Amino acid sequence: SMSESIRRTTAISRSFLNPTKDKRFTLLEICLVMAILAIASTVICWGAKQMVDAHGIETAAQQLYVRMRGLQALAMTHQTHLVLSLKKGEKTMKVLTDEPLPVSVKLEEKFNQGYRWFFKDEPLTSLRIDFFPNGRIEPAGTLKVMHREEEKGFEIDWHKQLLIEIRRIKNATDE
Repeated sequence: SMSESIRRTTAISRSFLNPTKDKRFTLLEICLVMAILAIASTVICWGAKQMVDAHGIETAAQQLYVRMRGLQALAMTHQTHLVLSLKKGEKTMKVLTDEPLPVSVKLEEKFNQGYRWFFKDEPLTSLRIDFFPNGRIEPAGTLKVMHREEEKGFEIDWHKQLLIEIRRIKNATDE
């Protein structure tokens, strides 16, 4: 029984050492593997691009939202009138004032123009947002930042007195 087991093991190991059948891959098998790898890499790259775009649009909306909240608080704290200027084609958003502000306040900040921006559902060309000492913001409205190809994005709404809200837009019919 023990010698029979040794003979089987030896026979199996010999079959691996001296194969009778050729074990090379055929051209068809290699082409199939390459096609599967190409499809998988395309799907992965497309998904990664979607994630980067989604993060970029959220960052742009959050940046503007935080800037607006900060300017509103600054106008109320220092009892001054501030203006935020956004213009299509400029890479910055500018804060305008006649009064001196603390050194920590940036008067210019990068503004991402790589997306579609709308104010009151009209494409944004230029927008002047006034922040008054009592907390009021003029003109009241909704600023939307939308993805280039899809109807997804974010909206920053300041219709309500003293309140600035930010919401995600899933598609054009969501309001």
